[in-house]
Amino acid sequence: MIDTELSIVRNEGLQQDQDGIWTFGQTLALMLLVLPLRDAVETILQRRRKVLNRRDAEDNLKRGQPTAAWDAVQEWIKLLGEKKVEIHQLWLHRASIEGYSKVVKQLVEHGADVNAIYENNRTALHIASINGNIETVKLLIECGADVNTIDKNNQTVMHMASIKGHVKVVKFLLDHDADVKKVDKDNRTALHMASINGHIQVVIWLLEYSADVNAISSYNQTALHMASTKGYIEVVEFLVEHGASVNAIALQRDHTELVKFLIKSGVDVNTFDGENRTALYMASRGKNEVVKLLRARRGCQSNQYVHADFQVCFILDCKVDEDNETALHMASRHGYIDCVRFLLEHDADVNASSNKNRTGQTALHQASIEGHSKVVELLLEHGAHVNAIDTHKQTALHMACSDVPDDIRFTKVDQDNRVALYEGFLNFRITVVKVLLKHGVDVDVIDEKGQTALHMASERDMIGVVRLLLVCDVDVNASTNGGNTSLHLASVWGHTKVAKLLLEHTADANVIVTFTSISTTGPAGSTPLHMASMNGRTEVVKSLLEHSADVHAIGRDNSTALHQALRSDGNIEVVELLLERGMNVNAINRYNKTALHYALESDCRSRTGIVKLLVKYGADDKALEGVPGGGTPSN
Repeated sequence: MIDTELSIVRNEGLQQDQDGIWTFGQTLALMLLVLPLRDAVETILQRRRKVLNRRDAEDNLKRGQPTAAWDAVQEWIKLLGEKKVEIHQLWLHRASIEGYSKVVKQLVEHGADVNAIYENNRTALHIASINGNIETVKLLIECGADVNTIDKNNQTVMHMASIKGHVKVVKFLLDHDADVKKVDKDNRTALHMASINGHIQVVIWLLEYSADVNAISSYNQTALHMASTKGYIEVVEFLVEHGASVNAIALQRDHTELVKFLIKSGVDVNTFDGENRTALYMASRGKNEVVKLLRARRGCQSNQYVHADFQVCFILDCKVDEDNETALHMASRHGYIDCVRFLLEHDADVNASSNKNRTGQTALHQASIEGHSKVVELLLEHGAHVNAIDTHKQTALHMACSDVPDDIRFTKVDQDNRVALYEGFLNFRITVVKVLLKHGVDVDVIDEKGQTALHMASERDMIGVVRLLLVCDVDVNASTNGGNTSLHLASVWGHTKVAKLLLEHTADANVIVTFTSISTTGPAGSTPLHMASMNGRTEVVKSLLEHSADVHAIGRDNSTALHQALRSDGNIEVVELLLERGMNVNAINRYNKTALHYALESDCRSRTGIVKLLVKYGADDKALEGVPGGGTPSN
C-alpha cells in the first residue's frame, strides 16, 4: 500500500484535475476491495504450480537420473503425496548400493518394483547384499523381494553376500529361506564363493544350513579345492571336519602348513579328480618345502607326469598322461631352479620328452627357449643330451634362436616402452647359447626345414647370437630347404648389422636361391642383392655392394636387382645406388619389360623422381619397339 501511495504521489503531475483529489484513504479503500480477488488468484496460481511440479517429479522418477541428489529425489517423492507412479529401477538400485533405507522404503511405497532388474540382470536385493547393507536387505525382503532371484551369471543374492563375506546379510538370507544349494553358470554354490575368499564365518553358517560340502563346480572343484588353492587353512580345517573329501585338493604357491594338514588328514596323493589330477600339486613359485612333503609321502615319485599351467604344477600319478609332461618340464620352463635341482636329486628323468603341443621337447628345450641359462647349465650337468632333437628336429640351440614369446614381442607402436624388455630377453638367450656351446652343442644341426641355428638367429636379428656362432666355424653359406642362406634372410628383413657381420665372415654376396620350389623370401634365382632391393633395404644394399655383390646378376625370370626394386615399393635411394654402380638401366626381363616400364606402372610416391632418375641414367623409351608383347613406356 505504501508503494501504491508513493506511486500516486510521484505521478500526481500526470493526473487530470478531477483525478487529483484522490486521498490516501480512498486509495486504501480501493485496495481493500481488490485484495480478496488477489488472494483467489494467488491460490489458483499456487495450485497450478503444484500440479506442474508433481508432473515434473513423476517424469524425473520415471526416467531415472544417475547423478541426481537424494534431497531432490525425496522432494519429488513428497510431491507425489500418496499417489503410486511408474518408477525407474535405477532409483531403487542406487539407493540399495548406498544403503539409503529410508529412500528405498519411500520408492517402494510409491510404486517401485522391488524385483525389477537393472545392470547384469541384478535386482536391488543383489546390490544391497553384495554391498553388505543389512537394513536395506531386511527392508527389501519385507517388501517382497525374491531371495532366490538370479542375475545373468545365475548367481543369487546368497552368492553375492558370500563373495564379500557379509555375515549378517548371509544369516538374514538363510533365515528367510535362501537356497544354499543354488548354483551359478559354473555350478558354483555360495559355499564355493565363501571358501575361495576365506570367509570362515560365512562358511560356518552355510554348513549350519545344510550346504553341500562336496558340491563340484564345472571345473571339478569343491569348496575344499578353492580354499586350498588360496591357502586358507582355517577354512580347509573346518570343511574337512564337516565331511569334505580330502582327495583331489589343489594347492597353489608354497602353502606348506596346508599340505601338512591335508597329509595328516589322510589325503591320497595318487587319487585322480575329474581332470586326471591327483590330490595335491606343488607350489607354482618353485619352492621346495611342498615338494619335499609330497616326495616323502609313499607312492609320490619325482618322475611323475604333470598337467602344467603357467602358475601351477599338478603332480600326477607316475602313469603317462596325454601330454607326457613331467614336473621337470614345468619347473624348467618357468625357471624354478630350486625345484629343478630337487627333482634331479631325486632321479627325475632329465631327458624325458613331452608330447605337449606335439613337440617332443625335453626340459633342456624348454629352459632354452625361455632363456633360463642357470637351469640349462644345471640340466646339462645332470646328463641332459645337448643335441637332443624334438619332433621338428630342433635342438636346444634352435630353441635359443627361435621367436621370442608373445608377451615379449613389441611393435613400433609400443617400441619405446618395451625395447628394454626385448633386449633384456635377448641377452638371456645369448647366455643360454654360451652355455650350450660350452657343452659342445652341434652348431650345424638342421631341423625339418633345413635351418641351422645361424639361419634362425640371422632372420631374427639376434646379432649377439650370430657373433657367437660365427666364432664356432659354423657353415655361413649353408642353405635351407628353400635355398636361402643366412645372408638371404638377413637381407630380406633388413638386418644390416647381421648382414655386415656375415659378409665379414665370408658369406657369399652372390649366392642364389637355387631350389626349384617357391622360396620363403623371394623368387627362385634371387641373390641377397635382389632380396634387399625388392624390400627397399637401403643400408643392406650398400653393404652388399661394398662386398662385391654383382649388380648385373639376373634371376630366373631375367630380372635384375633394379627390376626387383621397382616391382615393389620403389625405394628411390636403392634405385640410385644400383644405377651409380653401373646397372644396365635398359635390361629386359622375361616379361619384355625394362625398369622404366615398372616405374611407370608403379603408384609409389616417388614415382616421378624415379622416372626422372632412370631417364638421367639413359633409360630408352624406344628400347622395346617391335618386340612381341613389349611396347614402349611412352605408349
